[in-house]
Amino acid sequence: MWRIIWVKPFSIFYFWWGARKQRRRRRHNDLVITDSTATVDASPPEVGSHLSKWEDSRNSDSCLSEASTASRRTSAASTEAITNMPRKGRQFLEDAGPRGEMTGNAGKSGAELDAARKRNTAYEYLCHLEEARKWLEACLEAELPPASELEGALRNGVIVAKLALFFAPDVVNPKKIYDPEEKIYKEKGLVFRHTDNINHWLRAMEKKKFPEIFYPEITDLYDKKNMPRVIYCIHALSRYLFGLGIAPEMEDLHGVAEFTEEELSAMEQELQKAGVQMPKFGKIGGILAKELGEDDAAMHAAILKINQALETEAPSDELYPLLSASAAKLKKIDKENMDGYRDTLIAAKMEKTANAPEASHVGLNDSQQAGDAEQVDVYDTNLTRDEIQKIINVINTTVAAEKKRAAIEQAIQDLSEAIDEKNEEKMMTALQTPAMELKDVDPAFAPHYMVSLTALQNSLPDDEYFTVEQVQEAVNDGNDAAAKRKRVSEIVQAINEAVTAGSVDELRELFNECSELLDLPPTDSAVTERYLEALKTATAEHGPLSLEQIRAVLQDVNKTLQHEAAVQAALQELDKRIDEGEAEQTLEALQAPVLAIEDVDEAGALHYQASLVRAKEEVSGEMLGRDDVQKVIKDANFEAEENAKHAAALFALNDAIRKGDADKTLAQLKEPYTRVDNVQDRCGERYQKSLAPVLASKESDNAVAAKKWKKYATDDGRDYYFNKETKETQWLPPEEVIANNLSVEEVQEVVDKCNADQARWDSFVEAEPAIVTLQAHIRGMLRRKEHLERMKYLREHEGDAVKLQAAFRGYKQRKQYKDRLDYLNSQEDAAIKIQAAYKGLKARQQYKTLTKVDNPPVATVRRFLHLLDQSDLDFAEELERQQLKQKVVLAIRSNHELDDALNQMDIKIGLLVKNRIELDDVVKQNRELKKARKRGSQQKLVLPHQQGGLKSLTKQSRQKLESYQHLFYLVQTKPEILARLVFLDQPMPGWSNNKTSRFLEDAIQLIYNYASNAREQYLLLKLYRTALKTEIQEKVNTVKEIITGNPTAIKLVINQYRSSSQGVKYLSSTLRPLVQQCLADESLDLNTDPKVAYKKWINQQERETGVASTLPRDVTREEALKHEPVRTAVDKAVSKLVEIGEAFLDSILANVSLLPFGLRSICGALREDLRARFPDAPEVEITKVLGNVLYYRYINPAIIAPEAFGVIETSGHTELTPLKRGNLGSIAKLLQSAASGLRFELSEGEKTSPLNKFLYEGWKKFKTYFHDAATVMSAEQHFGIDEYSDAVMLTKPQINISPVDIYYMHKMLSVNADQLVDEGDTQLHEILEDLGPIGEPEDEIGPEDSPERSANKVPMWMLLANKFEVPEDDTSDIKALFVRTKRMVVDVIRFQQGKTLKDILETPATSEMEEEHLAFTKKRRAELDQLAQSDPDLKDVIAEQRSDFSTLEQTKEKILSNAEVLEKEGLCSKEQGYQNLLNAVAQDIRNQRIYRQHRKQDLAKLKHTLEELEVKKRQQSEAMDYYDQYVKECMKQMGKATATKKRFWFRPNRRKETESGQWIGTYSTNAHKLKERGVLVSVTGVSDFQLRGLHIDVSSDEVGIFNITIKGAGMALAKEQLVFQDLLQKQYENVDTMKIFDDRCTVNVNLLIFLINKKFYHK
Repeated sequence: MWRIIWVKPFSIFYFWWGARKQRRRRRHNDLVITDSTATVDASPPEVGSHLSKWEDSRNSDSCLSEASTASRRTSAASTEAITNMPRKGRQFLEDAGPRGEMTGNAGKSGAELDAARKRNTAYEYLCHLEEARKWLEACLEAELPPASELEGALRNGVIVAKLALFFAPDVVNPKKIYDPEEKIYKEKGLVFRHTDNINHWLRAMEKKKFPEIFYPEITDLYDKKNMPRVIYCIHALSRYLFGLGIAPEMEDLHGVAEFTEEELSAMEQELQKAGVQMPKFGKIGGILAKELGEDDAAMHAAILKINQALETEAPSDELYPLLSASAAKLKKIDKENMDGYRDTLIAAKMEKTANAPEASHVGLNDSQQAGDAEQVDVYDTNLTRDEIQKIINVINTTVAAEKKRAAIEQAIQDLSEAIDEKNEEKMMTALQTPAMELKDVDPAFAPHYMVSLTALQNSLPDDEYFTVEQVQEAVNDGNDAAAKRKRVSEIVQAINEAVTAGSVDELRELFNECSELLDLPPTDSAVTERYLEALKTATAEHGPLSLEQIRAVLQDVNKTLQHEAAVQAALQELDKRIDEGEAEQTLEALQAPVLAIEDVDEAGALHYQASLVRAKEEVSGEMLGRDDVQKVIKDANFEAEENAKHAAALFALNDAIRKGDADKTLAQLKEPYTRVDNVQDRCGERYQKSLAPVLASKESDNAVAAKKWKKYATDDGRDYYFNKETKETQWLPPEEVIANNLSVEEVQEVVDKCNADQARWDSFVEAEPAIVTLQAHIRGMLRRKEHLERMKYLREHEGDAVKLQAAFRGYKQRKQYKDRLDYLNSQEDAAIKIQAAYKGLKARQQYKTLTKVDNPPVATVRRFLHLLDQSDLDFAEELERQQLKQKVVLAIRSNHELDDALNQMDIKIGLLVKNRIELDDVVKQNRELKKARKRGSQQKLVLPHQQGGLKSLTKQSRQKLESYQHLFYLVQTKPEILARLVFLDQPMPGWSNNKTSRFLEDAIQLIYNYASNAREQYLLLKLYRTALKTEIQEKVNTVKEIITGNPTAIKLVINQYRSSSQGVKYLSSTLRPLVQQCLADESLDLNTDPKVAYKKWINQQERETGVASTLPRDVTREEALKHEPVRTAVDKAVSKLVEIGEAFLDSILANVSLLPFGLRSICGALREDLRARFPDAPEVEITKVLGNVLYYRYINPAIIAPEAFGVIETSGHTELTPLKRGNLGSIAKLLQSAASGLRFELSEGEKTSPLNKFLYEGWKKFKTYFHDAATVMSAEQHFGIDEYSDAVMLTKPQINISPVDIYYMHKMLSVNADQLVDEGDTQLHEILEDLGPIGEPEDEIGPEDSPERSANKVPMWMLLANKFEVPEDDTSDIKALFVRTKRMVVDVIRFQQGKTLKDILETPATSEMEEEHLAFTKKRRAELDQLAQSDPDLKDVIAEQRSDFSTLEQTKEKILSNAEVLEKEGLCSKEQGYQNLLNAVAQDIRNQRIYRQHRKQDLAKLKHTLEELEVKKRQQSEAMDYYDQYVKECMKQMGKATATKKRFWFRPNRRKETESGQWIGTYSTNAHKLKERGVLVSVTGVSDFQLRGLHIDVSSDEVGIFNITIKGAGMALAKEQLVFQDLLQKQYENVDTMKIFDDRCTVNVNLLIFLINKKFYHK
């Protein structure tokens, strides 16, 4: 154990440290300790010199030996520290005590003591000024005047105004700071407006709620009336802003700052002159504590608790929580240093208490009663937060110094190992260790350091490490080596610069001075120019040269000089041999290697000798240079080669002549080496013919001699000749060979002769025009004579020629016509296509006119009237649609019934598995399932006349049926009735709200026929639109109520469109691939809650071991994250959740166009209704409502329960595990948060960034998605339906509804009729009056569970009719009158034409028009009758299409009569020619086209729906087969279980084992054992000893039900019944413990389940 006594200005700080580590070298330890002590910061002056007294009291007994050791070290350390102090610090250390009292004043007079006190006050105030100056500089980031001038600089208020701008920018406008650059202040001094700056500062402090007790007056600063109070305020403000986290902390410079004697004297005089009382800067903390709010009060309360602990000398483990408390706002608390904190703080507290004024020892209440904060301060006897923090900082710094020593030791060891390993990287890491504090370490010099450190290590003994100083010396040596290298680099650069400048003298000087340093090869100063040129050449090629390149260049130059000397000697030898005239000797001299003469041929020795002699004579006998010799050799070789080429060319010419090839002969003659002149291309044939005989004659004379020679070629392509007989070789052709070929002179002679012959022929060619002219004259005369004779003959036979021409022309015209006719006949198909395309184009143009023009003309409308006629195909398609719709509705009903039965079967089997019901219940449900299946397969269409009662064809029942048709047509087309009925409180007396809601939801589907076609979809959408608007206007008070509540209209909309085929298709295509991917991953766990993950981890351990976990159950998120398994699970889940969430979000956004139109339309209407109802609501709130509807209500449930909404296909025996369900729930929660614009509030340590980043980006994407989804066309445009659509339908609408549903709907409407329609609307009342009073259900539809009631539950198809459709002769209903008038207009303009409709109506029809109209009417009726006979199902449809036999005139009279009524209503105008009627007809034509398109779409949709329903029915059949097989297996297993029973092992009173595998019986134990096992957590009011006397029985007489009984002294004290399924549910919900026996006992859920499984299920 050892201690170190640190001596610092104004204090001696005692610090205790634990056992030191084992050190390898004593000398190194001393070095490290010395360095550590030198780096510790000055301790705070508030600590004081307390060691001497305190240490005596603390160490009197056990620490005596340590104290003696410390005293020895104290002496040396104190001497060194005081010696190294600043002069001013030493003076105050000698004169001042711990709180400023002067010590060592023995022998001094009162005046001297007073002077010392004033000087100390001036020094302290200057320190406060310097502290304020540095703090202001840190805040303003600007340089301020020194401390002695700071007061004057503050007076104009600019600095404090800028400070106010720094900490309260919302209060101070930078433009309102007066004179910010202080230009006016420097020119004119202070002006009154400078006080505005001070006011800015005061307002800013007031805004920040800074205590007013510190505020100075404006005159204190502006007039320098009380500057210490201003500085005092700045000090207090720094503490306050630091606590708010706005400004940095102010430094404590007391005892550190130094000032001159002049500054101290001047400040002393200023303070004396001002005569103001110096504020007590040390009491700022206490005053702030009294003035501030709850947070700072809490901080000071925490500090006082620390002081109380110090006063009682509480142990370290009790003091640590107080120091670490967040309210104390202490930083950098290290638990390892707690002993040092405790001892030092106790000593400081004792010293401060001892030195405090007497008033401070009074109780706190007495001080408060005194009411004088300046006289009594709680911190007079207690350490402030700053004092405690500074002591903690010093302790931490000292510990850091010890750690630095250890770091140096480790760095020295690593450095030694790195040198041994020759590892430069490791060496540099050790050298750059901060604790080593080595200077000038440069990683670029690592190789030099390795060399110097290796040498150092080799010089030391094996058991000794080097010191830091030795390492520094080695680093310096390495730096010197690097500097030398740098010097070399500089010289190399100088050489490059000299070369670039071309300075020979500078280069010579560098070579002479630095050759040894650069290790250059020896140079000759006489040839420095040569070196310069060589270096220039190298520089031009390589750029600036390196040292190695310079050396290489110099070596090359030296080699060149040596070579030149050798060449000169060889030239002298050659000159000597030339003069001697010996060709062989000359050849030998030419072949000297040093000369490197090229292309020397030994065969040309004589030629070379002659050429060299001739060349030497030309230079007057002087010695030839090497280049001269090379030129002579080259010329000699050239002459030889030219002669050889000439010979070769001449021989080639002879060969070409021999071959008889004129072109080759000509080409060879033109060859330059042939040396034949005046060769002309046009004479090629002449040359060949002339040269061939000459050569032939010459060959015959010399053929034998020439055959002895053969021509060969060398490797370099040169030809030579070889004599086969004599073996002679020569370069030039032999004479025999030459004699056997034509010579150049002979060839030239022949060429000249041929050229002369050609010239003669050319003269003839030049005279050719004259010859041609003569011949032309002769021929012309002959032809004119022949022409005159022919003309005479033709004139004599002119008549015959005319006849012949006429016959020929006739034949030609007939042939052309026949050919054209044949061509047209062959192109008949193409012509038809062209005509059809043209007609189609014209028709499209005219139809465009019909659809695009506001007022189409009569002719255009008349052209397309045929589109209004109903064809056979129209009737057939209409009939097919009705039949398919009926089949679809029946299939939907059947599937719904089977779905309900299957759901009940699912529930029953689930209860059976969980031991909640017996197998008999499941068997019974299986029988019900088979019955429902049978009913679905036998269900048929029931027509109104096929049953008795209401559906019989009696007159009374028929009238009642018609009234019901009128009633349901009115309810279907007037959405206000159902919309209001839905929102009534109790529309059916005696029914519950739940039953009423279910009935109305089913009734809406029945009345609108499950929205099976466009008309019903349109009407259902209008109902939802009306209901939504009604609910918003009447029941919604705020926008958020749509989100927080469950609006009925929105619930109906979501249920409708989520179950529709388009809704299922959207959910399936959007979610299915992603959901299946999540479900396929068995290991996927997306739980991100640390507390849940923590509980799962504990539960898993308990389930696996059966032992209660010792970890606490209830922990915070932060505590849960301290466990690595929890942290790992949460991090992994967060990353995976964000990844999957992004995939789901992208898929949802990409498929916005697939959303059901009705849902999008309702969202658009919802947005408009909310804007109208709440005009001041923010747009973001309305967007969140859309998100709640589209995502939360529509998409979110499909993610959580995909099997329930057709997203995934599951058979009857499959079920999602809780983990998979939880994963889908996590995904849905993440997307819901993004769709709602929420953020996750997570704890520190959790991966917040990925989640919140996803939520931020997802919210932006969702906003766009919601806007796009709610922006659609109108329903009328989408469905192509308007107010007249029902009038042009081929068939009447029909619904499939049972008499029971009709009865209850009738009753609801009757009871609430007055509330369902507006006042004055009598249509509903009229129909209800027609129906008469409604009877009791037993009378109308039969008693409950009776055969009659069952029969009345069978649905029937009922046509709907409009009771209020006006007869043909009634004009009271304008809408119906307008429709009838349109039909008559169509009938008229079909047969009569005119410019306008008015012209047609006013122009009488002709008899032909009347006949044509009558014929058309009869023909149309006959066609309809024939069609009705062919298909009886079309009889009623066709009956509505019949028209009467009115004439055109009668029809026009009706039109004019109706038009007068319509004109009064503004529906047409005579002045405009009744154009509105024509426009309406044109609109009908367009609507008829749209209607046909929708009908085709409906047919396709109905067929597809029917196919899907069949598929679903097959799936239901498979599920039912599986359930049936499952029940059979259960029955089979039950038989086996009855035959062989297991042994019940734990109690004699056992009875039997159930079919589910559970044993029936009782398990007994005592409470103490259950508590030891962890099953029993606690029992209120019972000790552990008393638990031994309590006995617990766990018994079961029924599957899944367990009774727990507590007995004492043989009597039952308490009894509790537990359902095993409830226990499993609590375990699934991560419930750890539960209360039983009226909350007196607490049990562990996991371990209780473990016990039951073990004892009753053998698991």
